[in-house]
Amino acid sequence: GLTKVRAGDGSYPAVDRLCDLALQVKNIVGPNVKVIYAADWSEYHHTDGGYFNLDKLWSNPNIDIIGIDAYFPLTNAFESTYDIQTLENGWTSGEGWDFYYADSVNKLNPVPFADGKYAWKNIKYWYENNHYDPGNIQTSWVPLSKPIWFTEYGFPSTDCASNQPNVFYSPGMYDSGIPIHSQGKIDNMAQYMAILATEKKWKGSNIVQQKMLWTWDARPYPEYPNRNDVWADGASWPYGHWIAIVTGK
Repeated sequence: GLTKVRAGDGSYPAVDRLCDLALQVKNIVGPNVKVIYAADWSEYHHTDGGYFNLDKLWSNPNIDIIGIDAYFPLTNAFESTYDIQTLENGWTSGEGWDFYYADSVNKLNPVPFADGKYAWKNIKYWYENNHYDPGNIQTSWVPLSKPIWFTEYGFPSTDCASNQPNVFYSPGMYDSGIPIHSQGKIDNMAQYMAILATEKKWKGSNIVQQKMLWTWDARPYPEYPNRNDVWADGASWPYGHWIAIVTGK
């Protein structure tokens, strides 16, 4: 949330500091190393009041790639969605494409976007067009200027996984949760189909050029997740974003 904090002069101090940091990092690693800022899916696009607050960072010469932690909601169903076409269509419809929810917590009261430029799931439109802040003031963003990577994407291993992939199950943590409408049941197939649909949607894309799936774990199975005396997050594993093996059809 720091990058949306606006100062009295209209600037975004955290964005300015990130630009400073990008310069420092580039000076350390050199021009042949790519520098990325991984923005949250709810952060990369625009912020309160219709300001494209991160455009100063995206257009900064020391940022080479636009990173998005792409936990976009694809559905808002009351049970798991297994149909791959429905899930793929969720990338170009529904919340974040056609409308936003006035009650974003309970996903109620859809409000159509007054202007398509604010549709945060429409990555293609954002990427290919100039951006204008209120008052019709053009930002420094240059369309098509840098590649986009999904620095993270993934889905939990629960029912209704595609409803709210940005929610992570972690008992004891203040922000632990399960997707909206989920019954808290393990559902590896719901996770699997959402991943397949995402891969199908962006395969061969000239917009999203790389995707990093969250999460593979380098810890040795079955010691992890069963050695709770060594690792404290084993209880999260059955419901979390760890990639499950799905057999059968």
